[in-house]
Amino acid sequence: MVKRSGGSSFMASAFVFPGGQVELSDFDHRWYGLFSRHLGLSEETVNSSVSDEIVGPRPPIVRQSITLRKHTAGTPVLNPDIALRIAAIRETFEEAGKYFRSILLLTSSRQPQNSSNSRLTSAVELSPSDLSEWQLRVRNDSSAFLELCDTLQLVPNIWALYEWSDWLTPVSVGHRRFDTIFYVACLAGRPVVRVDNAEVTKPIVKMITTTCQFSP
Repeated sequence: MVKRSGGSSFMASAFVFPGGQVELSDFDHRWYGLFSRHLGLSEETVNSSVSDEIVGPRPPIVRQSITLRKHTAGTPVLNPDIALRIAAIRETFEEAGKYFRSILLLTSSRQPQNSSNSRLTSAVELSPSDLSEWQLRVRNDSSAFLELCDTLQLVPNIWALYEWSDWLTPVSVGHRRFDTIFYVACLAGRPVVRVDNAEVTKPIVKMITTTCQFSP
């Protein structure tokens, strides 16, 4: 978690989880090509490997994506459950990456839907200069995240994210409402902490040293 700056326009000085806005690039159909090229997985396999594990009704952020209102009618897009996971991984790299060195949940596993090893993820290490350059590029253009993954010949580890909850802020809090979906993931090690005292003033790291195990 991170503590937001007191000058933030929303939830100032609050302790929050890193995250951000879902972008149209997160729904880019080219992501399926990345999964096929680097893991040999078809579009149907990628979709079923996530959707088959989801039970119960889906929240509005999945069923009625506001982001998809911007896309051209008839243009193929990613399954929302896949796109939201990519958005979470991208935003964590953008936000937490500034303070926790590099939290970049990618994988090269060729059987992610069947491999327990893909569930325990670790940060991909980039050199400090490469890290800063890619974070700036992705922050300025979210579509650069696909380019980053392709360059590393890895894919977002969507299988490492466990859907936890979906929250919609009430009308009584702030001047805008946010529909937020939360995911849980396990890291193999404790990330290195850095603070810039600008957007975020204090990072909070909580690591569980025992094995992370989730029931189906």
